[in-house]
Amino acid sequence: MYNGVCMNGRRLLTVASILASLLYTTHEAHGNGRFPRAQMIVASPVTRASPASGKTLWMRTTFGILVSKDGGRSFRWICEKALGVTGQFDPPLTVLADGRLIVGADGGILSSMDGCSFATEPGLEGESVRDLTTDGAGTTAYAITGARGKPGRVWRRDRGTWTKLGKDYDDINFLTIDVAPSNPKRIYLTGEPWSTVRGEVWISSDGGATFTEQKNELEARGPFFLSYVDPKNQDRILLRHLHFAGSDLIASTDGGKTLRLALHWTTSMLGFAKSDDGQLVWLGSASPADGLWRSRDRGEHFEKVNGEGVYCLYAVGKTLYACANPNALGGYALGISQDEGITLDKVSGFADVEGAMLCDGGASLCEPGWPEMRASILPTPDAGLAAVDAGEPTQLAEAGTKPTPAARTTCGCDVVGSSPSPPWSILCLAGFFPLGVWARARRRVDRT
Repeated sequence: MYNGVCMNGRRLLTVASILASLLYTTHEAHGNGRFPRAQMIVASPVTRASPASGKTLWMRTTFGILVSKDGGRSFRWICEKALGVTGQFDPPLTVLADGRLIVGADGGILSSMDGCSFATEPGLEGESVRDLTTDGAGTTAYAITGARGKPGRVWRRDRGTWTKLGKDYDDINFLTIDVAPSNPKRIYLTGEPWSTVRGEVWISSDGGATFTEQKNELEARGPFFLSYVDPKNQDRILLRHLHFAGSDLIASTDGGKTLRLALHWTTSMLGFAKSDDGQLVWLGSASPADGLWRSRDRGEHFEKVNGEGVYCLYAVGKTLYACANPNALGGYALGISQDEGITLDKVSGFADVEGAMLCDGGASLCEPGWPEMRASILPTPDAGLAAVDAGEPTQLAEAGTKPTPAARTTCGCDVVGSSPSPPWSILCLAGFFPLGVWARARRRVDRT
């Protein structure tokens, strides 16, 4: 998915090229030929009814999904085979209020309540899922689908069945979707025509029946990723704009009709998170040059609060989760902050993964491959430098690339097979200079 040139001198990286292209890769192996890295975190919502709510974490990595039931202290591994993933495919994820995990694939949608048994949900069979989100209550899920040569479509989940909303959108490469927490009829999309890399915003005020395109007059060309819809103001949004000169945080107070530059980095804005009420907002870069920034006024003003590079962010209650490069010296897979990002406590790394996810207390589809996988993801003293020397790009994809389905089941684990196809990509190198992203370092990571 990523190509580039890296020159290493005194551990300085020079980006020799940044490419915007559609690439097709078919690697199959541990980590898909990519250095093991966490990309995205989602969590079960906090509810009064469940004392353990908010403690179940789902961490998407370059080698499958890690599941924690104790707030990240320990993890179990769901292999790519159990999800039907082959090649460099990074499935979009979201979690409903009841704790159900929704996973996007190339051939439709899978869901699971326990991370062991995955069921195929009706309505999206054959569709390539690009992104997922929920409404403010977390009870209704939404999806966007599409692929080159196929129309872009918007979907809503009602009682486990997915229904298409509105018309087909020909030649539109939809990237992200979000719903206003204060009004489920207000839906936002970002995307671009397949023939360009100029991001656009679409807005619906009728629950997705119709969308109006808001023209982008910004000079820089590159994709938009929805990151924030103000819980108190449905017209106020924040977008991450990835382009050849770095990345920008773009603000709008009129639903995307007019866009204002809120913050510019020469690196890429990979992590994004917000508090439940939208008052606190965090931005993160893999490069310590930018590190972790915080806003306490709904994204109006930002300040740098931490110099650690991060790859993803997610906020649950008063807890901020971050993922970083576990192969770096002193690195970690999951960090936690209880002081709004000022300090990040290193909670766990890939060495702390206890093993494959167990189905019904017995052996799972993933268990036979665990010993070899564990050996491949354990950090070594020179792993971080090896990644730099190899020009290893940051693994950032957050919305779906493409597998091809073929269902099977073993030990309570429903499986959907796949074969990948490519998303939009801008080359990036390990967070030192402008990093490129395909797919949002989403949402709530937040979608952040």
